[in-house]
Parts: sequence; C-alpha cells; structure tokens
Amino acid sequence: MNLYISALNGSITEEDLRSAFEKFGKLKRVFLAKDKVTNESLCYGFVEFENKSDGIKALSMNAQNLNGSDIRVSIAKTKSSGSF
Repeated sequence: MNLYISALNGSITEEDLRSAFEKFGKLKRVFLAKDKVTNESLCYGFVEFENKSDGIKALSMNAQNLNGSDIRVSIAKTKSSGSF
C-alpha cells in the first residue's frame, strides 16, 4: 500500500520518513520528492508498505507533528505503471 505524505518540513530526509513510518510495519520503498535543479525538498513524498494493513495503521499519522510540521497522510493515487 502506497501512502502520500504532504506538508512536510523542508528539512526532512528520506531517513526521517523511514523512521517515522517503519514502526507501523515493513516498508518496501520511501521516496522524498526533490527539486531537480536545487535538490531541495518539495515537501511531499511517498511511503510504500509491504502489507495493506500496515499502511492503514499508518494513516493515523495524519495531522501529527513530524519535525515541526503537521503532516498530511493519505492513500496515494496509483499511476498506470504502478510506481511512484
């Protein structure tokens, strides 16, 4: 299950995301969107869980504070390619 994480603090790293979400279950992938020119965070990313039930539990992170920002967590809309 893929989750879309937004409203992230600009200083957050992929490792920060991994640490915040791996407590809910085993992660397949973590992706933090970055500007291609400046390499700065675009303040959103994705976490993918191996099990759907773990992803559902992680939705409880919605509106929780992570590194100084109240983040938004929702189920990611899937692309036809199935990747993010």
